Amino acid sequence: MPNNNHHNFKTTRNNQKSPTPSEAPQTPINNESKDILTPKPAYPSDKRPNYHAPQPAEAPVKNTAGKKTTLTANKQPSKSHKPWYKKPLFWIITVIVIIITLIGSFLIFQSRQDSESNPPAPKPDLTSNTLKKKKPNQENIKKASKASVSRSVNKSTNKNNSENQRNFKNPGSYSDMKYETDDFKIEIDNSSDGVKLISDTNSQPALYIRYTFTNNSKSDLKPADIVNQDIQLKQNEQILNTDGNINDDSTDDKNRLDTAQQPVTPGQSAQVAMMYQVNNTKDQISMFFMNLKTKQPLSTTQPFKL
Repeated sequence: MPNNNHHNFKTTRNNQKSPTPSEAPQTPINNESKDILTPKPAYPSDKRPNYHAPQPAEAPVKNTAGKKTTLTANKQPSKSHKPWYKKPLFWIITVIVIIITLIGSFLIFQSRQDSESNPPAPKPDLTSNTLKKKKPNQENIKKASKASVSRSVNKSTNKNNSENQRNFKNPGSYSDMKYETDDFKIEIDNSSDGVKLISDTNSQPALYIRYTFTNNSKSDLKPADIVNQDIQLKQNEQILNTDGNINDDSTDDKNRLDTAQQPVTPGQSAQVAMMYQVNNTKDQISMFFMNLKTKQPLSTTQPFKL
């Protein structure tokens, strides 16, 4: 019996529709046939899952030459990190610290030297805003006197040094009873009253000599000081000492001795005298005259026969 539910279709070219050019032919999907057609891969021996991290995408980057290069998107160019002791800033700071240390040490050392060379002055001991009065000490007085004596000796030494360095035209000469230098002139009176033996206050014999003193220097000179410094009398190689104590005070001889103790102004002359103690009244006495530059006696002497 014929089945009414089935219809017979004839396939003709008219009944088939050609696909339009814009539509692609569709392939029927059969889920059941997919498993059959696609071969299954071999089952892995290691049953643990194997996960792979996704690789970062590479982006094209243009270099300076205009060529494309690929860099990893998440990858940054690595910078070279130097150790701290190789950085220039570390050495600059180190040098500055060393310089500051050296300068500070020098200043401290210099201040210590200054404090040692110039010790601070001792503070005065004050009592009720007034200085304590100290009684003079005998030892301090003696020290002061010794210091004054040493200063006077130094002055005389300096004077002698200055005279040695001075350029003398005539440091000393003697002839015909005249002793002359650039500073003074002494003329001896060779008469019987000019050179004679007299008695001093102790009734001891003494040689009395009159002379004329002339000051040729630019300052006052005392005749007695010049005679004691630049003239020597010797008897038997012994230096005789001066004696100003004459026995008769009323005579002209005493006045001349006193005048010798008075200063004579520059360019002036004075009638004076000198007096020496003698050892005996028999032996000859010789007078020596000094060279002001060399401080040595001249070769010429003046003898006195008693």
